[in-house]
Amino acid sequence: MKYNIVETNNKSIVLASCNSYEFACKYIQDMTNTNKVLAKYYGWSKLPQYEIIKEVI
Repeated sequence: MKYNIVETNNKSIVLASCNSYEFACKYIQDMTNTNKVLAKYYGWSKLPQYEIIKEVI
């Protein structure tokens, strides 16, 4: 089983693929923390939203 991380408004592009749900959650947290720094630097009005989609192989 894989857990794919996608942007909420564009689910056709997989940003990352993880082997466990816990790792996917940690990965999203890291991405969000990075995006907060980038948003402050570049003046973004909103942050990207992510979700985890379970893929059964």
